[in-house]
Amino acid sequence: MKIDKDNIGKHLKAGEDAAFQFIYENYYSLLVDTSYRILKDLAQAKDIVQNVILTVWENNENVKEDQNIFFYLNRAVHNRTLKFIRDTGRKNKRKDRYLDTVDDNFQFDAMAENELLGVLNKALSELSEKQRDVFKMNRFEGYTYNEIAEHLDLPIKTVEYSMSVAIKKIYGAVKTYLHVIVIGLINLFQIF
Repeated sequence: MKIDKDNIGKHLKAGEDAAFQFIYENYYSLLVDTSYRILKDLAQAKDIVQNVILTVWENNENVKEDQNIFFYLNRAVHNRTLKFIRDTGRKNKRKDRYLDTVDDNFQFDAMAENELLGVLNKALSELSEKQRDVFKMNRFEGYTYNEIAEHLDLPIKTVEYSMSVAIKKIYGAVKTYLHVIVIGLINLFQIF
């Protein structure tokens, strides 16, 4: 039996390869036009049409034999194209909101970071030499308390005490900047 637009549903439901071929030969370019008129992006329009045809083919048991397949495919392509635009718009809005936040806060953040580093360096300079060395070795160089004690030839309790004093002094100096860090984190989480 020859496949035509009147009996394509029957052949498609039966899973015949010839039905799939008929759809591509007779409907593919028309369906691409439908999507392209909306998107103005030929490559994306082709992708959408291929995905719709593949979905119909994979779910051929749901096709009604007397259904107008072209109308069904055309409506599916139209809907999938609109969904693509809607989904892409959401991603772009989220990305734009993030970029706007970054642009608005970049100068402020850079100034706050420079100021914070200045405060941190001042606090470090106000520590005793032993406290500063212990703090830098632990926090910047990754040494453990035992390694610091061994390297500086100090008792472990001295290292622990020096770290405790250094942390308290540095925290006292930078605690006024914690709100900047918290606000930055809150803004970041609101974006995503």
